[in-house]
Amino acid sequence: MRRMTWSEEGASAIVAEALAVLTRGGLVALPTETVYGLAARADSADACARIYEAKGRPSTHPLIVHVSGVASARELVCPSAHAELERWGARFWPGPLTLALPRSARVPDLVTAGGATVAIRAPAHPVMATLLARTPFGLAAPSANRYQSISPTSADHVARSLGDAVDLLVDGGPCSVGLESTIVAPALAGIGPAATSRVLRLGGLALADLRAFDPRVVVDAGTDEDDAVHAAPGRDRRHYAPTCAIAFVDGAHELPSPAGGLGYLTWGERDRGGYSLWRTLADEPVGYGRDLYAALHEAETSGVHTLYVRRLPAEDAWAAARDRLTRAAAR
Repeated sequence: MRRMTWSEEGASAIVAEALAVLTRGGLVALPTETVYGLAARADSADACARIYEAKGRPSTHPLIVHVSGVASARELVCPSAHAELERWGARFWPGPLTLALPRSARVPDLVTAGGATVAIRAPAHPVMATLLARTPFGLAAPSANRYQSISPTSADHVARSLGDAVDLLVDGGPCSVGLESTIVAPALAGIGPAATSRVLRLGGLALADLRAFDPRVVVDAGTDEDDAVHAAPGRDRRHYAPTCAIAFVDGAHELPSPAGGLGYLTWGERDRGGYSLWRTLADEPVGYGRDLYAALHEAETSGVHTLYVRRLPAEDAWAAARDRLTRAAAR
């Protein structure tokens, strides 16, 4: 695996190298504002098959196609859904929103796992945005980690999870959002109940912002364990999971006596010492979500066998982080 560090001065050379790798069907790991993605050209079934192989990802899980904006997304979507693509894209792109819309014939079956919809996003991160502005094709790019393991928010996370399965790793520093994109199937788009816009995966876009834009938004972020085709990525019962066990507590007063191999992930509490790992994240949802995966990665590399996690508030603003931790704790 070749590793390159992003800089404005070196951007042209890095983009040229990434384009060369992608054009020949290779894999490039690079940052978005949400998490690092494992990118291949979305118009090549053979290239996309390498993503599934590198991640150990079942072929029933669709891939998200990253594009430079609404104009480049139009050819991937059925004309009947163009109005919804343009309406949502004008409001939330570039940014951490993925739209699930009826696919056009240009999208390979492997990208959609054989389903009728394609998931599309225009990312805001300068590395991915700069590359997409130069590519003549969209980029299929799920998170750059092994299937069901912790998503990567740094280049080191990618290298530890995937190693030489990646042809080129672009180090663009830590991700600013830290949770995957929110996936929405818009109302009146030919999928799902016509009267609702369904949130298929909670993520980096706040529910309050979605509902302010479209009052018909409902959360349908369940599991697809028994479905032949998953409605969206990230809907397994167990996902985003570290190798250590996770146990939820209401606060430090419920913790066992400090011992080696025990860790604690909390918010609003000070370290009392004695644990192999104690991480106090932000006591507000944006900062907590940004640093959550990094804390889980640290637990995994710190010899922690049981990670205690302080339960999160029940408010909608914390819904995405609660979703990730619930799936990470599943056994």
